[in-house]
Amino acid sequence: MAFIFFLKGLVAISAQSLLLRELFVVAHGNEFSFGLVLGIWLIFGGIGSITGSRIKKPRLVLYHFLLLSENLWLVLALFAIRAYAILFHLQPGQMMG
Repeated sequence: MAFIFFLKGLVAISAQSLLLRELFVVAHGNEFSFGLVLGIWLIFGGIGSITGSRIKKPRLVLYHFLLLSENLWLVLALFAIRAYAILFHLQPGQMMG
């Protein structure tokens, strides 16, 4: 069971690194947008921790649901980051500002 949690943590760290690298490419190294995203990420991480601590009896079904939804959010976030330039009609090398 410990190996499963280790593997989940490894995948989570890899996913976070991938998302941050993709965001850094799309934002063209803009530190403000990078800091804003990291701040929002920390706020929602704290909200998730508070919400998760209020669960009285963690169930295996809930764990599996959260695991699957985490993977779904990763794919959706990658699509959203890559669609950023298309949605805002940015040309290559152009950044918002």
